Amino acid sequence: MLTTFIAVSTKRLTAAVFAARMRHIRDRLARRMMPELDVFFVGQAARAVTRLTGEKAFLQKQRPPGELLPPEEDALLWKTLAPFLEQAILDSGALAASLVGGQGPTLADPRVLSQIAQAGTRIRRINEATRQAVRDMLTVAHERGYNTYQVARGVPAEGFRGLREVVEETYLNRSEAIARTEMAEASLEAAHSEWKDAGVGELEIIDGGGATSCEECDARSGEIVSISEGVELLHPNCTVVTLPVLERVA
Repeated sequence: MLTTFIAVSTKRLTAAVFAARMRHIRDRLARRMMPELDVFFVGQAARAVTRLTGEKAFLQKQRPPGELLPPEEDALLWKTLAPFLEQAILDSGALAASLVGGQGPTLADPRVLSQIAQAGTRIRRINEATRQAVRDMLTVAHERGYNTYQVARGVPAEGFRGLREVVEETYLNRSEAIARTEMAEASLEAAHSEWKDAGVGELEIIDGGGATSCEECDARSGEIVSISEGVELLHPNCTVVTLPVLERVA
């Protein structure tokens, strides 16, 4: 049976105030996450070079990037980002729950565990992009017959970027985009989970008008969509927020 709740009016929480609060949660956590990401990527490059130079006769065969960026890199990245993602889910879920009279999520909540698992899947894609860049670099190195030192440090005269540079620059200056995008994804999922539990059927999209918005963002602001469809980010740094379309239900 659907939960009975009363629509929230301007007396409690206006759409603008809710959007500002949700974006504040994202911004606060993203700013804390960014320097941690920078440290991770620099460290990842150093670890990859250490793995490379520790191998003898590296170019006797073409090694897969998994040997330079093994699964433990996924675990390290998750360890770096998990605390921020968990907090985003809890804080965003609590704010969303306040609109429908809910108690908000806890880390023991199965819904939260599912959201954390989804975030982990997205995080692994970050390292996959780096592995692809390394894979492309190793192919060129193998074709040109570079030695281990050249693979590690690069051959500037021939326009070849070495392993350290490739790993560091795959996400150079992208820590902010990653942090803000992950915070937005986590907050949307947390909010929608709370509202689904309360019996909300539709969402209002609040988007556009910001420094990172685009024509598509502006165009969809104010749209009403089914909560089962969800709302996607249109681009990195997307600041979209959703509101439950509230009405008295039985």
